[in-house]
Amino acid sequence: TGNIAAILACVKENEKILVCRNAHQSTSSGVVLSGALPVYASPTLHPSGYYPVTGVEAIRSLLAKHPDIKAVHVTSPTHVGLLSNLAEIVQISHAAHIPVIVDEAHGSHFAFHEKLPSPALKLGADFVTQSTHKTLGAFTQTSMFHIGEHCPVPVEYIEQILRIIQSTSPSTIFVMGLDAAPRQIALDGKNLLDKTIALAETAR
Repeated sequence: TGNIAAILACVKENEKILVCRNAHQSTSSGVVLSGALPVYASPTLHPSGYYPVTGVEAIRSLLAKHPDIKAVHVTSPTHVGLLSNLAEIVQISHAAHIPVIVDEAHGSHFAFHEKLPSPALKLGADFVTQSTHKTLGAFTQTSMFHIGEHCPVPVEYIEQILRIIQSTSPSTIFVMGLDAAPRQIALDGKNLLDKTIALAETAR
């Protein structure tokens, strides 16, 4: 829902949006519903060589080729945890006055430990979707949709879009879970993530 809402907020029918080929299917749904024209960035192999990410040069090249692009959508981290260079992608896009949408589904824990990457919001993204149910322990089907501090789209317009695409009868249990999971990570996140990082390093 966050991906769809962000796309609907940024592009209209026949306007262009830059999307990487490894985006989640909800991104494609957002493009279809908006009527926008996708300009696809071919994924770039991560320096590790293991999995594709969205490369800075691919973004730069496509923005130069299509100066009428209205939004840039990036998936970072990927579902296997690899990151695009978001700081540079945001800088390039904002220099052209183009908002950046980040699907940070697998990075909702980033803000809670110094050993983890900088979260997309801190790097200046305009819209960020996080699957709280993936990495913060909230109930399945629950996520968070964040709006950046300098987002060019009025919040009221985004609220209208969310009213159209979300249920008007949200589950109270789900909403409570979205309160409880961030509370847990805020209060005990350092300790929990110390253990998680240690286990990850052992597994590697």
